[in-house]
Amino acid sequence: PTAEATGLLEVRTGARVTRIEVDPLRSDRVTGVRYVLDGQERRATGRIVVLSTFTYENVRLLLLSASEHHPQGLANNAGQVGAHFVPHVTPSVSGLFPGRRLNLFTGTWGQSTVVDDWNGDNFDHAGLGFIGGGALMAANEVRPIAASTLTPPSVPRWGSAWKAWLAANAPSVGSAVAQFESLSYVHNRLDLDPTAVDAHGIPRIRITYQPGENEYRGAAFLRERLREWLRAAGAQEVWADEEIHIEGRHVYGGTRIGDDPRTSALDAFGFAHEVGNLAVLGGSTFVSSGGHNPTLTAQALAWRTSEEMLRRLRAPD
Repeated sequence: PTAEATGLLEVRTGARVTRIEVDPLRSDRVTGVRYVLDGQERRATGRIVVLSTFTYENVRLLLLSASEHHPQGLANNAGQVGAHFVPHVTPSVSGLFPGRRLNLFTGTWGQSTVVDDWNGDNFDHAGLGFIGGGALMAANEVRPIAASTLTPPSVPRWGSAWKAWLAANAPSVGSAVAQFESLSYVHNRLDLDPTAVDAHGIPRIRITYQPGENEYRGAAFLRERLREWLRAAGAQEVWADEEIHIEGRHVYGGTRIGDDPRTSALDAFGFAHEVGNLAVLGGSTFVSSGGHNPTLTAQALAWRTSEEMLRRLRAPD
């Protein structure tokens, strides 16, 4: 299946893309992708390839697409693919509101109540020892299994006592979480695992991440704000996991945008510095995380890339 007439490439749902192919005559151009569908390897071609498979798979596919001219992976001659991996750090706090049925199983996460006072530079950082901040959120859509983990340290984590406490208190437990905007560090990155493979025998993506002192201090600060919020809301008992939590879904970097090919994989429009007809979309293009969810920024960048793609399609090849 090809889409050369429009210059756009689309592979059917259910297909698994295994690599992006480079033009053998021009190392700065890609010609399409190879993918597996119904047990058969196939090829699709196009004037422009748009990679939009989330942060982990964007990086993985580029690294898997090594070639003679891109021996470290496609668009990775400067070693920037997989670099600058950034997740959200997410401290959380729970509280018990005896006698109140909170109905947290209703609604969706999108109906969260959000406090933005400690996001970005909305507050005075003097003497705090960190930069950045994050939004505080109290959400709905808490499912039974998730709710069963919201127990204070004084309650056993399993057994009859645990079940009895949940039966009496689970509807009255509320929780809130913060998203701290982590910084980018050179030691945090994504690469191909040297030993682990998936069901197709293809290397899995490997995550190397260690928060810095900025993340530990920022998370501790926001954790205290969460405690204050729940107490002010009427919680009689408040507890938190003091360990730092790393969000595995709000993840950024690995193919970040920038003007300098030495420190970024993509240009400001989301096209690879080294491969002019390869665009990348999603959180992997971000240079930092921010204190909010990434959706609107991802949409804005996608529109920007789309407009540039149309300009390049109209231009002489």
